[in-house]
Amino acid sequence: MRPRLVACTPPTGPVPADGVDVWIAAGLDLGTLVLWLRDPEASPAEIPNGRLGPLLCRARRHGITTVLGCGPNAVTEAVATVRAHGLAGIHLRGDPGRAALLEARDRLGDGALLGRSCHRPASDHDLCDYGVFGPVFAPYTAKAVVPAPLGLDALALACAAPGAWLLALGGIDGRNATACMRAGAVGLAGIRSFFGEPARLAQDIAALCRALEAATRAPPAD
Repeated sequence: MRPRLVACTPPTGPVPADGVDVWIAAGLDLGTLVLWLRDPEASPAEIPNGRLGPLLCRARRHGITTVLGCGPNAVTEAVATVRAHGLAGIHLRGDPGRAALLEARDRLGDGALLGRSCHRPASDHDLCDYGVFGPVFAPYTAKAVVPAPLGLDALALACAAPGAWLLALGGIDGRNATACMRAGAVGLAGIRSFFGEPARLAQDIAALCRALEAATRAPPAD
C-alpha cells in the first residue's frame, strides 16, 4: 500500500477520536489514507495506550491503515509495539539514513509498511514505501521551534529523486494543495487538515480530495 494521504497526529494535547467520523462523512477514501501516530514525548511502547489510544481504537474500527512514529534509534521497540498491537508498520522521523532504513526494513519484514520524514532531498527511496516531505509552507500547527518553509522548488527537487513516493506536508490546504501535486508530490499530508474543529475539517478534507482527483485526471506533462 502506498498512501496518497497521510494524517499526522498533533505533537501534543488531546486528539478527538471522532475526527475519523468526519473524514468518512467528507468522502475520504480510506484506502488511500495512512494514519501516522506521532507523539514525540512518548516512547513507541507508550503511544498505543496513551493520549492517542482512543483514536487508534476508532481507526481500527474502520480498518484505517495505521503506522507508529519513532526515531531512528527506537526501531527495535517500535517494531515490537507494531506487532503487539497489530499495526501496519512504522514511520521513521528525523531524516533517517540508509542504515536506519535497512534496519527498519529488516526488522519489519517485507509485508509491513515503512515510511519516513524528509526535510531535504534524499535517496534510498527503494528501502521505504513512502516519504513525507516538508514543511513546504509555514506550518499551521504550533511548535516550540518553527522550521522555515522549504517551498515548492525544494519539493520538486525532492520528488525528482529516483523511486521517490513523496507526500507534501506543512501548511497544506485547499489553496496550495494543487500546486504541491504539480510540483511532483504524489499525495498530501497534514496535521491541521485532519484534526480539529469538525466543520473546518470537512472543508479541508474535501479540498485535499479534490486536489488528488484533479491530479489523477490531469494529462501527463510534455
